[in-house]
Amino acid sequence: SGLMWRLVVVALAAVGLHLIFPTKPRSWKQAEVMLKQRLASVESILAPYMWRVEVQSSTGHGSTTDSPRVAQSEAQVSMDKRTSAALYTQHANRGSNDLNADQVRLRDGVPLWSDESMRCGQAIPAKTKWSTHEVEVEVLSIYKGSAGVEHGWAYQVTFRNKSKKTVQMLTRHWVFVDEKRTVNEVKGPGARGVTPVLIPGGSWAYESGTSLRTARGSFYGSFQFEVLDAAPGELESFSARVARTALSPEDKSENVPCAREADRDKLPATSVASTSRVIVGATSRFKHERDGKFEFLWDVQINNARSDAIMVLGYHIEVVDSSGNRAVAVANKKVKKSVDAGDAFRLQGVIGSPTSVANIDGYFDVRLSSGEDIRAQLAILGCSRVGSPVGHYEVLRLLREDQDPD
Repeated sequence: SGLMWRLVVVALAAVGLHLIFPTKPRSWKQAEVMLKQRLASVESILAPYMWRVEVQSSTGHGSTTDSPRVAQSEAQVSMDKRTSAALYTQHANRGSNDLNADQVRLRDGVPLWSDESMRCGQAIPAKTKWSTHEVEVEVLSIYKGSAGVEHGWAYQVTFRNKSKKTVQMLTRHWVFVDEKRTVNEVKGPGARGVTPVLIPGGSWAYESGTSLRTARGSFYGSFQFEVLDAAPGELESFSARVARTALSPEDKSENVPCAREADRDKLPATSVASTSRVIVGATSRFKHERDGKFEFLWDVQINNARSDAIMVLGYHIEVVDSSGNRAVAVANKKVKKSVDAGDAFRLQGVIGSPTSVANIDGYFDVRLSSGEDIRAQLAILGCSRVGSPVGHYEVLRLLREDQDPD
């Protein structure tokens, strides 16, 4: 019987090796690559169930997780992306609606500086919690030191779904303010390339960072969520607020100024928009002036929050100068980049403007798995030398023309 068992073990090992290496590897390096591919395939299949087990084992009877895992590697981030895609497919019970992040944020109310909850003129903590529709957002800032004139912080964000609904975070909006009241605004898809799905009692966390040119500051913002299992007539989307949080060199409460009210009506150097769950986030940054022309770097991230792969075919970006004149800045019809469900894709480039401040907008040509072609919107954003918010120049030109008696 001992010989029989040894033969069974050898046979099973042979079958296992055949599954891992269907063709004979030519080198140890190729064998390592083939093994990693097989492990990735297994991980992709098991990812939704692994996340579900993690949530259930750590949440007990529907209570929230105190300390969810923060992805520390690209492999863990990739698992989070695949898990989100699988959970979206499992829990979504209606068609794809376009979540207009700015409209949702404004509809749910952006607090004014005079709002008591903003605590302008008061000391604010380096760790805050705020709950919106039973989704709690906890933020913790951690000082990392200085390099030259820059001071850096890491910040950890934890989401806890205390509601009875399954929700998905699709976009984010941050406002960072230094001691001199300089504003840096950031909008984008998801976080770290992930658009996490939170089942009832579930949680998710991530870590990122920021820097200021002063030793103290603050930040606040919001995350835009979609309710995946909303019944007809129920709330379909909401903006989960982030309380104003201190950026302190001692990680303690600080009395730091709020930003200027005038900046609220202008276009920041960032935007985000969702078209059929293809989310386009963008930022701009001044590069240099050359021969009387101002060049700006643009950086775009496209998140596929659908349940199937998409193909990014190309893009078309236009620039509006400070006089309100519009022109094509750059176009490319040969991108042809496949983006898996739950994954993200990044593009960068340079555009030129005849003026030192401008607006840019446009679209990305995207082909869905059904064969349908759509134009994913690149929402309008500002460009300036110092990254400060700018006017909406085409609108301003049209207003001037309407007021012109001729």
